[in-house]
Amino acid sequence: MTTVDLEPLTVSIPLREDPPGVFRVGSSRVLQEYLADPEPFDRYLQDREQESGAVRRQLDGAGVVSRIGKQELLRRARAKELDS
Repeated sequence: MTTVDLEPLTVSIPLREDPPGVFRVGSSRVLQEYLADPEPFDRYLQDREQESGAVRRQLDGAGVVSRIGKQELLRRARAKELDS
């Protein structure tokens, strides 16, 4: 087995101060302080995944086709734009 010692990864994050004393990431509204603790984001995403699964099961139980592919959705969106 081969092992490799790697240097710690350093990532530059563009910050801006808006309003004074509040640091945000780049031009977004994301606060810098939450970057150190991803747990709230992970929890939010997990909650959304569970909720979408529940809705998907309800739709499937009602006989609604809920698994439309990305290409089909894009085709429908383009067709809708042409009709407008």
